[in-house]
Amino acid sequence: MYHSAMEPRPVSCSSFVPLLRRMSYLILKRGFDLVFSLVLLVTCALLMAVIALVVWLDSPGKIIYTQIRL
Repeated sequence: MYHSAMEPRPVSCSSFVPLLRRMSYLILKRGFDLVFSLVLLVTCALLMAVIALVVWLDSPGKIIYTQIRL
């Protein structure tokens, strides 16, 4: 019923199938997360660059307002 830690346990090939499915799911999920976040990051960066360009063309001075603190 119970196996000690030093005893070899029989392993069948069918016990690896759920593990392989789980691993492939995690790899696909990780890949999707990386691709989606990269696309979203590039999209937001382009949007912020366009907004900075509009502010720069519309207003005199710098894009980011700075002042000297007293």
